[in-house]
Amino acid sequence: MEQTLSDPNDSEVEWLAKLLEIADVLRLDSISEVSSFFDSEQRSSSPSGLDPNTVINVVGAKVGELLARELDLRWQVVTDDFGTELGVVGEPNSIVICPMSSVGQRWKSSAPGEIQRFVTSALSSVREIRGRSAG
Repeated sequence: MEQTLSDPNDSEVEWLAKLLEIADVLRLDSISEVSSFFDSEQRSSSPSGLDPNTVINVVGAKVGELLARELDLRWQVVTDDFGTELGVVGEPNSIVICPMSSVGQRWKSSAPGEIQRFVTSALSSVREIRGRSAG
């Protein structure tokens, strides 16, 4: 599977900024707050008033931003056999995490706390890969 990475265009940067602005308004500052918000939105009929697609994208954007900050990753457009989407990427070994699709996959069938577990797993996996690469 061939994968290409490119810088986000102005529209993609603007869209991401809007999603992160919504996350800020909702006070989603930590992964535990993001995870609790996701769980609440998933279990009830959208207490925030946002549609499920917006919730998924806001949570995905905030998860990506938190991972990018913690792991020194950067936003890129990822194109592969599955399509094109925003992801956070870094080195070594072409680390690629597509948070919006990862969150979307968990929308219908995940147990409470699944976003927290996903982020914890991603942090651990990237640190392990980097540790092996450094050694």
